[in-house]
Amino acid sequence: VIDFMDAGSLTSLIRENHKFLNIHGLCNEKIIQGLLVLHDRQQIHRDLKSDNILISSNGDVKIADFGFAVQLTN
Repeated sequence: VIDFMDAGSLTSLIRENHKFLNIHGLCNEKIIQGLLVLHDRQQIHRDLKSDNILISSNGDVKIADFGFAVQLTN
């Protein structure tokens, strides 16, 4: 189960608005924070792309589609 991200994917926002720089500034830090959490847990997403970045109308950002993710262990 995941929260409903009513603004859609980063890909759809770029296509609709044609303003990548504005969108990039809004969510770049949040994407990096999410990746840091994953990497601190020794997890790798392996399919990070704009289709897998979901955004809500209030600015929340979530990384989705962990089908290719892996857990690094000793």
